[in-house]
Amino acid sequence: MDERLTAARDALARAVRVEDRLANAATVVVLGALALLAATSLEMLGIRSRWILLGSALALVPLMLLRARAERSRRQQSYVHDWLERAHLRRQGTVAFGQDDGGEYEDRKHRYTYDLDVFGRGSLFEMLNGCHTVLGRDRLAGLLRGAGQAGSADGGVSARQAAVRELRDARAEREALEVELRFLVETGSASYEWLNDQTRAVIAWGEGSSPEVPGRLGEALSRVLPLVSLAGIGLWLAAGWSWVAAALPYAVNVIYARRVRDLSALMTVFEGVRGTLDAWARTIEVAATFRFESELLRGVIGRLSSEHAPASIRELRRLADRLSQRRNAFWAFTGNVVLLSDVRARNLLARWHREHGRQLAEWLRGVAELEAWCSLAAYADSVPESCWPTISGDGPVLDARDLAHPLLPRQAVVPNSCRIDGTEAIWIVTGSNMSGKSTFLRAVGLGVVMAELGVPVPAAALELRPVRLATSMNVEDSLREGTSRFHAEVKRLKRCLDWAAEGTTLVLLDEILAGTNSRERRLGTVAVLGTLGELGAPTLISTHDLGLADVATGWSRETRVVHFTDRVDNGRMLFDYRLREGRLPSTNALEVLRAEGIAVPAPAERGVSDDADEPID
Repeated sequence: MDERLTAARDALARAVRVEDRLANAATVVVLGALALLAATSLEMLGIRSRWILLGSALALVPLMLLRARAERSRRQQSYVHDWLERAHLRRQGTVAFGQDDGGEYEDRKHRYTYDLDVFGRGSLFEMLNGCHTVLGRDRLAGLLRGAGQAGSADGGVSARQAAVRELRDARAEREALEVELRFLVETGSASYEWLNDQTRAVIAWGEGSSPEVPGRLGEALSRVLPLVSLAGIGLWLAAGWSWVAAALPYAVNVIYARRVRDLSALMTVFEGVRGTLDAWARTIEVAATFRFESELLRGVIGRLSSEHAPASIRELRRLADRLSQRRNAFWAFTGNVVLLSDVRARNLLARWHREHGRQLAEWLRGVAELEAWCSLAAYADSVPESCWPTISGDGPVLDARDLAHPLLPRQAVVPNSCRIDGTEAIWIVTGSNMSGKSTFLRAVGLGVVMAELGVPVPAAALELRPVRLATSMNVEDSLREGTSRFHAEVKRLKRCLDWAAEGTTLVLLDEILAGTNSRERRLGTVAVLGTLGELGAPTLISTHDLGLADVATGWSRETRVVHFTDRVDNGRMLFDYRLREGRLPSTNALEVLRAEGIAVPAPAERGVSDDADEPID
């Protein structure tokens, strides 16, 4: 790939030089023509000027055509170069290179995406995203929202893995699609946000109800009225009739056009994206030539293999262009009224919608689907050291060996292992502040999401039973809803219990019920864990409540107590982020206070429990 990147840089440099030379040649022709005109005597100007201008035009036309081809070649080479450069950056561990981070897809009420940093800056979406179109990003976001929500069976994960693996190796196809998609998004006549909204609006238009098609009378009027109007203008200008002969049909046309009330709304749908429709057609033509073995990809390509799709989309572009001409103020009050051009374009659009509206959404979403899978394949291509998970219906709930957090720098991340055998298992994860408890829980959750998404996971090995995800890790208060943080967390925990009742659900809980006193916190936590155990929901819970670990050891369910720890060296807290068996032997809260300059009396020993309540059975 590095050799290809070097070759792409050289090809781009050559394309830039060719385009510059053609531009310079055109400039020389123009300046030469001006110089010849200036040097020609006044007596000979009338004769020679025609030949000079004709010769200049004959020289400029091919130069302009060649430059247009050179510009497209240069843009194509720049897109190939950018694609290879991003692949190079990915292999080096860079996950952010200016792409969209998916912040618009954040949902605090989702089962897991907000707690696991699936969307937003530094998110899983940002790491995986290589999509250029908003429809591709929408599809990728949908895959991420659903990966840990449906408890996918092995067949679904296997199909997704097969698609990602095949596209990973199909670099030529991914490159070809990338070039066309870049042309697509850069030919829109709208800003980034407006282009996104307009593209979604076109999809909504295609899937919506068809505009009313005029009946026979309306169709006849749209054809006859322009002829009457042209005849009136001809009689006024050529035959000397009164101006009324032209004005009366003009007024009738204005009244008739005003009765068509959806003209402006229909024009707005295509205003920013009509320039991209030809590019969509070219992209479909390119994608339809791809040949894949995986069932998932064959299904996607099958949606794009309609022979009339490109031609139909180009026809839509022509109709949208005709309709948009009414934006021209001069044309809107002259030829548009006389010929009822926008009305006729609107009627043709209505017929087009009846024939191809639903197909339009399917075609464009088919391209978006392929783009999203190519994005996942690009990530898989950059992490050859990651493992491909296996999904087994009769294996452990989760068996991850050397699982790392995927969003941390590869050179700094510390992997840990986790094996959950039964659905009633509960892991109590204790640890000092900043030691890695929450990071471990998020690594487990993201490992599940990535496994069911069909992409490699940063682990030595990962086996997973079909499982849903539910989390309560990053709850905040809400002034809008009038809820405190504690109340919001209780509501979130209730939702986790409801989700767990839907089927086998892996629940991740981080420092729950911290907004109340220690005794009630423990009582509430035990109640939540007990209910999850009855529902057969394996649970990982991080806690500072060391007494909870003592309570858990007396439960009949499969319970495991693990911890992260720290050490103090010359007044500095150091962490190794390694998961260890058993209860945390010491805490570091006072050390954290002292490190921030807050004077705290030194206790007799650092391992004093922070909870003096009686044990709770």
